[in-house]
Amino acid sequence: MDELGYVETGCVPFCDAVRSLLQKKRVLAVLRGQNTPFLDELRARKDAFVCNLDHPLPPIGGVIMASGLGRRFGGNKLLSDLDGKPLMKYVLEQTEGVFARRVVVTRHEAVLLMCQEQNIDCVLHRLPWRSDTVRLGVEFLRRKYEEADALAGYLFCPSDQPFLTRETLLTMLLTYAQDPKIETILRLSYEGRAGAPALFGSAYENGLCMLPEGKGGSWLIKKYPQNVRGIEALSQWELQDIDTPEDLQACSTWIKSAGISCCG
Repeated sequence: MDELGYVETGCVPFCDAVRSLLQKKRVLAVLRGQNTPFLDELRARKDAFVCNLDHPLPPIGGVIMASGLGRRFGGNKLLSDLDGKPLMKYVLEQTEGVFARRVVVTRHEAVLLMCQEQNIDCVLHRLPWRSDTVRLGVEFLRRKYEEADALAGYLFCPSDQPFLTRETLLTMLLTYAQDPKIETILRLSYEGRAGAPALFGSAYENGLCMLPEGKGGSWLIKKYPQNVRGIEALSQWELQDIDTPEDLQACSTWIKSAGISCCG
């Protein structure tokens, strides 16, 4: 329906017809950005998914976790080739333009150079714990975004899930925008299997900077289970991470068997 505005809301039979339609069909409608009793009623419906085209995405900071030492892999897996390009490049492509600001946190100089070539913010460190990676990412984004409004939250994205899609990341941000409670935690899952990435509302900013030594965001997820909401992945492959050479081979085999190409 294009479009519902002030004139349409003044016609009672038309409004009743729209209400009746919404009870029977899925409806994609364009609403004017104004407040009238009828438009407010439509936006407030529990079954309504509202996307504000003037400000479609909340200001979420993206932290790309790239500090793993790859012990199970036998080296820096992020430079390993998958379908013609380094594994690390997948997450850089997936997250391009999604966040208000993003940063890669890594211990690998080769990853730093890759980011510098693409003008992507990157923090290089030598600290030992996963909690260090989380804290460095949040602190960097908090400093970089201080000239604007505060970030609405932080999404932590792994660097070894090559089939994670841009569409899924945007779905997570749009879902948060529907009900941006600062204590909300969104976590990607598939058929009950929870995984990464995870989005933390701004209430957890300080907590993310003060995680117990060696712990990641999952520590907060376990601490506040009542605030966690699952976001369904498009397929189980979106949750597939690469920890071993066998995982990499399995991903390569799936690409070939599915007749798809991840190059580009």
